[in-house]
Amino acid sequence: MMFENVAIMTPHIKKGAMKALAVTSTKRSALMPNLPTVAETGMGLENFEVLGWFAVLAPGQDPARGGAFLNAEINKMTTKAAIITRFQELGAEPMSGTPEQAVAYIRAEQDKWGKVIRDAGIKAQ
Repeated sequence: MMFENVAIMTPHIKKGAMKALAVTSTKRSALMPNLPTVAETGMGLENFEVLGWFAVLAPGQDPARGGAFLNAEINKMTTKAAIITRFQELGAEPMSGTPEQAVAYIRAEQDKWGKVIRDAGIKAQ
């Protein structure tokens, strides 16, 4: 058993080399709409969510003007039909927003997984 990004595993699942049990997002994947979410499996994990994500980051010294330009261009790209379609083919959903929203998301992920690490007593070795 393993957890891996749906975009990476879909080709293996479709050719029958692997069997998918569930997706770890809170909603079903458009690539495999018949595959339940972990929450739907009835294993008592109603709030289960583990997502893979990617972000474009710039150095902290990046001038606000450069970051704003990059953000605006990426936001424009993620509205183009060809980009949306390609992301969907890969099992991903393009997201856009402000740099502040990205920082808030990353901090929330750090807090969530930091708690998991602390609660499990995981230590660096």
